[in-house]
Amino acid sequence: MTKEEKALDFIEDFDFMGETKLMGYGESDSSGAWIKLQVLPEDLEIFRGLKGEVFETSLRNVDKGPLKPADKVDKGPHGDFARDLVLSGFFNSGLVREYFGGDEAYQTWCRKQPCAVTGNMHKDEQTGIEYTEYAHVRRAGESGTAYKPKYSGIPLLSQVHDLQHHKGECEVLGEYSIGIYDKASDSESCKEWFEKKAQHYLRTWLVSAIKKELSLDSLTNLDPEEFFSWCRLKNLSDEVPRKLRDHYG
Repeated sequence: MTKEEKALDFIEDFDFMGETKLMGYGESDSSGAWIKLQVLPEDLEIFRGLKGEVFETSLRNVDKGPLKPADKVDKGPHGDFARDLVLSGFFNSGLVREYFGGDEAYQTWCRKQPCAVTGNMHKDEQTGIEYTEYAHVRRAGESGTAYKPKYSGIPLLSQVHDLQHHKGECEVLGEYSIGIYDKASDSESCKEWFEKKAQHYLRTWLVSAIKKELSLDSLTNLDPEEFFSWCRLKNLSDEVPRKLRDHYG
């Protein structure tokens, strides 16, 4: 996948349209509830290499209508700008991240997301509020074992978080049958999975934050002129990469 395609992954939902047949369903302690869907052979290529990834779905029974009502968000006219904004490095700015609440706000947001491994959440019996734990993704050489890097973490269920702490990342991926990983997988591959997940959640938080700030359904509806005006108002103009300003300003 190219950098441009990865950028669009954080802007718009993954789209798959076509008929599919329910082949089975079940539930287990390790993986939670699951369903199995049948697709055409040519459609299978869309999903190859994506086992373990999380998708938002909307299913319709062809005879009985939608299983769950969902509003479709139309793509706006500024897709090129949305892509270039994500790729530009604007969201790598510490000032931009601090404007949206910093590491504390990011952790709070993560705790409201489903577990990155199982897709499930805890539920408080008294309040009914669903939640997960924030799990840091730490690496050697980052100022000691007690060091917790900013903006580097993912949401996990408590039992998954405990497994990560006590037995490591490969044990987590093997226990929950994520992708091609098993308990004997090499540590570098497991580290890469967790690092990519941490990057994905950080970018998703930042994109969702600016969409909320500017009342956007989609980042592709963000007009460049409106974006630059907002940056000037919030004293963030210096954080906009020059290449982006020159091309769209």
